[in-house]
Amino acid sequence: MKIRVVLVKPLWDVNVGSVCRAVKNFKASELVLVDSKAPLGLEAVKFAKHAKNVLQKARKTSSLKKAVEGCTVVVGTTGILPRFSKRMLKNCISAKELPSQLNKRDTVALLFGNEQRGLEEKVLDECDFVSFIPSNPRYPVLNLSHAVAVFLYELYASKKEKPLYKAVARKSMVQLEKMFFEFAKANKTVRNPKKVSKAFKRILRRAL
Repeated sequence: MKIRVVLVKPLWDVNVGSVCRAVKNFKASELVLVDSKAPLGLEAVKFAKHAKNVLQKARKTSSLKKAVEGCTVVVGTTGILPRFSKRMLKNCISAKELPSQLNKRDTVALLFGNEQRGLEEKVLDECDFVSFIPSNPRYPVLNLSHAVAVFLYELYASKKEKPLYKAVARKSMVQLEKMFFEFAKANKTVRNPKKVSKAFKRILRRAL
């Protein structure tokens, strides 16, 4: 599955730069900026950090139609559900539910509105899906870069990639505990080997 992150009229460099980091963190395919109001200057570079290459390669266009060209699915995002019609809400799903509606062969355009107004209703009405992040009803709107990160995480986690670390077998953990106890017992500076060994055991279990 290819994910194209589309920012519609973003306002501030700090958010565009931070979005670049999320794009790289979760291996999104592309970043597109539609009618960007952000100057894309030094602040954007600063907040992009090691994802400066994403910022440099970001495609800029004045047309939303061109931004989603070639995509098989267009997903609009929103933080404010009540203002939309019941008809639209029928296709409204949470970020966690979104991966189940997509195919691994899809090229998905993930649309985000600007920091002040979000996406217009007419834009959302044209999307295949409208998606949201469940949050506090009294303060439901997330920062732009945070919202992008949450959506990309859900899509990335659904790919079932190989885990970075393998779980340690129970037998190996017991051996580590015994080894540490013997080490603590042999160390003359350790007054209570059993107590230290128990502390190590708790730390080990949390880590594994």
